[in-house]
Amino acid sequence: AMPGAVHRLPEQGALWLHLRLQRGVRERQDWMLRLPMPVLDLVTVYQQEGGEWRAESAGDTLAVNRWPVQGRYPVFSLDLPPGEPRDVYVRIQHSTPAQFPLELVTRTRHTESAQLDYLGLGAALGALLLLIASCLATGWVYRDRGFAWYAAYAALTSLAMSAYTGVAAQFLWPGFGLLQDAPTNMLACLAVGAAVLFVRNTLGLRRRLPALDRLSLVLGAAAPAVALLATVLPKAAFLPVMGAYVCAASGTALAMSAMGWRRGDAVARWVFVAQFPLVAAVVLTVTRNLGWLDLPFVPQYTVILGLAVEVPLLLVALFMRSRDRHSAEVREQALTTHDALTGLLA
Repeated sequence: AMPGAVHRLPEQGALWLHLRLQRGVRERQDWMLRLPMPVLDLVTVYQQEGGEWRAESAGDTLAVNRWPVQGRYPVFSLDLPPGEPRDVYVRIQHSTPAQFPLELVTRTRHTESAQLDYLGLGAALGALLLLIASCLATGWVYRDRGFAWYAAYAALTSLAMSAYTGVAAQFLWPGFGLLQDAPTNMLACLAVGAAVLFVRNTLGLRRRLPALDRLSLVLGAAAPAVALLATVLPKAAFLPVMGAYVCAASGTALAMSAMGWRRGDAVARWVFVAQFPLVAAVVLTVTRNLGWLDLPFVPQYTVILGLAVEVPLLLVALFMRSRDRHSAEVREQALTTHDALTGLLA
């Protein structure tokens, strides 16, 4: 396998790698083999032990508590006696075209990098939870349902990001393997549906663009039904359905904000700027994963970077819309208590 190659494995097919490793005679560090790809379906590592072959497996189709080393992605401890060459075989199964990152690292280096990863992910998820709490409080104080919509969207987005990065499987459901890797795809569908409904509610295009408004309502409401298909369809059949839904729903939400911006809505401009990086990342990732386009340059965490742009900018758009609504309510109340011509109390 060439470095950087994109492998398209047939259904039930596997990629085999043969590694011949030798640890230095005076080297004391333990070595580990890792594949930093949380959405990898299944990888099995074969090592010799006492004249027999020992197999260990990990991947998002197995519950994390069945992995040899529990974590966000597959990691295996290597049994390498000093100065003695050892053969290691790696068998990789994955349902979509992908680059499989294979790394040999010392145990110390792996621990350090894992701690940095958890620090960054913890900060991101903590910020999202803080946003959710503040939005719920703001919505309660101002009686504004828009903040409740944002809180629901941010909560589903946080869960989807946790599942995509492997955090949810490790800490939220480490022993749950009944649905294999379906929860990741299901949460992605629900997050996209929530985003569409939030954009629809924020832009308020029911009167100006009724057809597009109804389409967005249908696409947003269809998210739970599409997500449930993951429990009854084989993964090979579900992924194209999911890809089509995600692209259609994301594209519709982007079109709504673009048309609102074109009509002079300042809030729609912020929504468009917030959505564009994420929609582009989602479309590129989906088309690559389904093999529709050969895009080896698309990084694994492009969608996460898009979310880092979208979530705070959508909150800015929500505050702008809330300000406009409250200003209109204040003017309406003023008209009921003051004479329109003289400005005196009625």
